Amino acid sequence: MAHRRAFTLIELVITMAIAAILAAIALPKVAGVAARRRADLTVRKIDSALELTASLAYHTSTPHRLSVDLLRDTVTISRDDGTKLDVFAFADDPTRADLTGVNFGGTAEILFDAFGVPDAGGVIEFDMPAGKTTVVIEPDTGRVQ
Repeated sequence: MAHRRAFTLIELVITMAIAAILAAIALPKVAGVAARRRADLTVRKIDSALELTASLAYHTSTPHRLSVDLLRDTVTISRDDGTKLDVFAFADDPTRADLTGVNFGGTAEILFDAFGVPDAGGVIEFDMPAGKTTVVIEPDTGRVQ
């Protein structure tokens, strides 16, 4: 009769302890990567909204406006006459960003003229689980730095 070798209880406990230690080391790093990805996604979403606004203004040869609403955590694209075309929401999507500040030359909006050129640059600030991030928008191009 062959003798079957099995793991002892102490071997299983040691293996589980090592696995728990490795998970405790790796988990914060994974969480940090996810938080940085959410911040990067938020910046790209703002840049996309700016690019879309400039493109709409240029291709329709009419001024278009990008407005930031801090209370609703939204960025809205509209025609100069006020007609809303698109709304980018931040608080409820995967970014979970809380827009906390905006300054485009003293206002909360950028007007792109009929050539797609912005009337101002500025900053948009937001808080996320990973911390505070500031997006700087170039006054000449209307794009994120």
